[in-house]
Amino acid sequence: MLVCRKWDVSIASAVCGRSFFERRLTMGIILQGSRLCVQTGCLCDKANKIILQKEEKYMNDTIEIRWHGRGGQGAKTAALLLADVAFKTGKYVQGFPEYGPERMGAPITAYNRVSESPITIHSNIYDPDFVAVVDDSLLEAIDVTHGLKTQGAIVVNTQRSKEEIVAKLHGYEGKVVTLDARKISVEALGRYYPNSPMLAAMVAVSGVMEKETFLKEMKASFEHKFAKKPEVIEGNMKALELTFAAIEGEI
Repeated sequence: MLVCRKWDVSIASAVCGRSFFERRLTMGIILQGSRLCVQTGCLCDKANKIILQKEEKYMNDTIEIRWHGRGGQGAKTAALLLADVAFKTGKYVQGFPEYGPERMGAPITAYNRVSESPITIHSNIYDPDFVAVVDDSLLEAIDVTHGLKTQGAIVVNTQRSKEEIVAKLHGYEGKVVTLDARKISVEALGRYYPNSPMLAAMVAVSGVMEKETFLKEMKASFEHKFAKKPEVIEGNMKALELTFAAIEGEI
């Protein structure tokens, strides 16, 4: 099966001088995870070099995040909020969910790409830099660390000890950050809304933007969305601040 990205087609055509599709019978381009592998005789060396340079630049410029949660917990909302805030700082972004059964409590996955360069990939994320787990009961159901880069990190919302969580991560050797989003949410908002604390935690751990920039943009977003509910604005901002303070020693 031939798999390519949009810029692969244009580069191969321009450099090799013939239509990419005229050449594809002699090509065998396979995209494995985030690395482009070109079989012997597939592309001329010059085209292959440019494609790999593009791939390397994309990887250096882009942060990929995967969210795991259950329907109704706000994992999708957190991913969309992160995309919105990052976009306002001038970055290229993607934020989108992937649903299983559409019902309250069913597992869902959401994704973010945040980049300094235009994003040409439109697929799920299989080798994320960071993972957020909004519900720790999912650790018994799925391998949330699948494809997660060891130089990245996983953030887990839990009331259990870090040792208990690490034991359930299938031998993952990267950084593990735990956060009691329930405690923070109840203190700040009076109810359990884990998405705001988990969003702040992911921003802090991933370094996708500066804390001050994030808080400024989130306040503007809350003021627009909850213009007639100042107590909601204050509560959400308090949840964000409490989260940064709670995980300061872990990053």
